[in-house]
Amino acid sequence: MNWTLEHAQQFLGDLQNQLRPIGWCVGLTGSVLYNTVSQKDIDVILMPMGDGPWKQTTLHELYLKLYDLGFRLVKNAAEVKEEWLRDHNSHDTKHVEIWEYNGRRVDFFFLR
Repeated sequence: MNWTLEHAQQFLGDLQNQLRPIGWCVGLTGSVLYNTVSQKDIDVILMPMGDGPWKQTTLHELYLKLYDLGFRLVKNAAEVKEEWLRDHNSHDTKHVEIWEYNGRRVDFFFLR
């Protein structure tokens, strides 16, 4: 099933409503934003609200919330970077994790 812009808007609105109480907000990037559809995944930006520092404890709380919502981690940031280096000789340092939600791929890009 494709990710469409229309579906993404609903998905991100629902996700934002769940994450706002723990101090996180969401954004959209990638194919769904630029092409209005993706057959592969949706690229979601996660960032802490406000101007405070990105803390490990808030990240832990975010992970717990994502698991409670039915998300499952497929590849953590270290695994993603290792794959980029192996497959593309890329030394990209973004914090990207691959998750799954209801059988669909969600790539989370964490901003600090």
